[in-house]
Amino acid sequence: MTTGESGEMTADVVSLYGVTLRAVRSPARVIAGMVNLSDLRYDLYGGKGSGWIEASLGDAVALRTRLEGDRVDLDRLVREYPIQGGTITGRLRYTIGFRYSPAQGSEVGGTMAVGEPGGTVSISFLRRLLSYAETDPTGILRQTLANLSEFPYRTLDLDVRTVGGAARLNLKLVGKGSFFGLLPPKVREINIKNLPLDFLVRTFSQG
Repeated sequence: MTTGESGEMTADVVSLYGVTLRAVRSPARVIAGMVNLSDLRYDLYGGKGSGWIEASLGDAVALRTRLEGDRVDLDRLVREYPIQGGTITGRLRYTIGFRYSPAQGSEVGGTMAVGEPGGTVSISFLRRLLSYAETDPTGILRQTLANLSEFPYRTLDLDVRTVGGAARLNLKLVGKGSFFGLLPPKVREINIKNLPLDFLVRTFSQG
């Protein structure tokens, strides 16, 4: 398309940083050197997503996007990505924004959540998260989880923000009521704060 032209963008499969979007479609328009996908729709691991993307043309690439969706099957995501070192189940909803420019670099912000009835997280998965130096300084959580194979959770909440030029995550897992009797009062929920995204990528991309 040339400047001022409108059309439609469709793709059976689009891969972004290892995440696979399917049945991607959106009205498309080029305005003043910017590609505008104003009503993006796609399928994502059993769920549906929508949003918009604006991207500049030419050598100085710039990008802005906002995406949201729900019913993403976490078990399928972990298996197909693939994420190494554990399993997690549940149906995820998310809202995430991202922008990039050569002058300002990249910024990301968003929230992800799994509502009731929740799902399960394998203890091997949690142990890898807890290997981050700033988490569980007392060791109570590691001791509590030592003899378990999985943690059944009622809700999961995660937010991601760019802080000081790096993306960091806060994760909160609330255990199911029937599970509380197995945990000390201090471990009724699991909170992992200020986790660098690059640590997460390195940890779960290992074989």
